[in-house]
Amino acid sequence: MINPTPSQPPIDADPLPPIAAGVAPDQKKRVVIRNLVAVLIGICIYIPFFFSTQPVRVGDGSEYYAMGVSWAETHRPYMTGTGWDHYDLLYQSNAIPGINSTQQLRDFAPHLIATGGQDFNHFWFYSLGAAVLAELGDYSGLTIPIHTAFLMLHCLLLISLLLVATHFFGWQGLLTALLITLLSPIFWYLDKVHTEFFTFALTSIAVIYFLKRRYFASSFCLALA
Repeated sequence: MINPTPSQPPIDADPLPPIAAGVAPDQKKRVVIRNLVAVLIGICIYIPFFFSTQPVRVGDGSEYYAMGVSWAETHRPYMTGTGWDHYDLLYQSNAIPGINSTQQLRDFAPHLIATGGQDFNHFWFYSLGAAVLAELGDYSGLTIPIHTAFLMLHCLLLISLLLVATHFFGWQGLLTALLITLLSPIFWYLDKVHTEFFTFALTSIAVIYFLKRRYFASSFCLALA
């Protein structure tokens, strides 16, 4: 047998079939369709929450609203005089029944009061996500209430979970993620400003990445959760 050398041209080199060359066109279409379905399902689940449900404060949700308002108005995670003024406007508007008054929040954590302002016993990343969405609305000429911004954040988290599950496990992954979300107690938190759904979505994504040996992505999601 004669070994080919760099100077010899390939003999009858037939083009690779679509599957050997990469992902077949019909396979790409199926992937796009699955992703679109996942996005549409996530949006459809939240449409009633955006237009039909009344905001209700649960637990220490007032503190998350306050941190979200502070992030959006002062770009700080702790409460300053300006942050308190904007939170008081939210309280006086009665847009979110049940939220604590400004004075009640001031009295919650007196040990966290410093000369620069007042902090809360919560990690600020959850509220930052909602504040960023509210700020994007302001830059676009749209007024996005802070409660709506939190709902938008939840919707994006749900869509992210569905997309990751679909990417790695196809239709079965999409169905499984939906069942875990809609048939478990976490369903009650879909429209509640609280970290339970935030933690659930990021932890679920982390588990999926871990199962697929994407350890860095998994640890990153767990750190955020």
